[in-house]
Amino acid sequence: MGKKDLKNQHKDLVIHIIDILAELDPSKTNKFLTLLIKRFKEESSQFKKYITLEIMHLMGKENLRALKDFNNHLDNNRTEIKDVSLIKDFGDLHEQLVYAELKLKKRDLKKEISILYKDKEWLVLKPLSYESSKIYGAGTKWCTSSREDDKAFYNYSNDGVLLYVIKLGTKEKYGVHWYFEKEKSVEMSWWDVEDRKVDSLTLNVPSKITQIVLDHYLTIKQPNSDYFKGRDKERSEELKVKSDNCNVIPFNPEPLPNLVEPEWTLYQGNTTTTLDVDGLVSKSLEYTYMADAMKKSLEDLDN
Repeated sequence: MGKKDLKNQHKDLVIHIIDILAELDPSKTNKFLTLLIKRFKEESSQFKKYITLEIMHLMGKENLRALKDFNNHLDNNRTEIKDVSLIKDFGDLHEQLVYAELKLKKRDLKKEISILYKDKEWLVLKPLSYESSKIYGAGTKWCTSSREDDKAFYNYSNDGVLLYVIKLGTKEKYGVHWYFEKEKSVEMSWWDVEDRKVDSLTLNVPSKITQIVLDHYLTIKQPNSDYFKGRDKERSEELKVKSDNCNVIPFNPEPLPNLVEPEWTLYQGNTTTTLDVDGLVSKSLEYTYMADAMKKSLEDLDN
């Protein structure tokens, strides 16, 4: 469907700037509208760019990145559906994206995960590549499975052990991480799909699963990145070097100039979410958990 047809179909989204400026005119006869239009035109050089950025934040950068990835798979005939009108929301899109990536990486995926435990209900695995982390972490707000930025995945993998605990066929999924200090595992933490820290003792997770995780915590001595290969190994080493070479700015005890305390004025107008969303870009994932896709991927691994 073309843009013209969509505009006719969604007339409530066709917004005219003059109509908006008219709402700002306090008069009943729009006698200040000409003045408002003149002022808007003086300040509107960056308007389109600003609006585009705001809409990107509203859509979610993770969703837009997934849309780009899905379109690439669609162009290369790797998607299960060909008619994009069947995609009703971003949840559908991410599910189809998982199918496409599993189809592309089916053979390699076995080498990019380490399965600690698997039965008909539960799966405990180590993601040993960024691609496998995106696939098995899909549907969560974990920064380690972000499509927008890979740094968190490699940093967590360099620091210690990262596990994904998945209850198959449900929305229940947990990320588990601990790091090493003097070759000893410390500070194990569990995180739910919303990236909220949770207490494993209060979860409806079978004791055999938590025991498997605990045994690994007590015995394993190598971080996940020790098992990386190829590009993942190179990327983890690159970030490790950058972390080790952080420059420390020396303290210079020179006297500070006389400073005048600023006066703060509370802004009464409209606000924007731009700054706040930028700070949360790696956690902007808002789509549903792809239970069926994940279950199918495990069946494929057994074949």
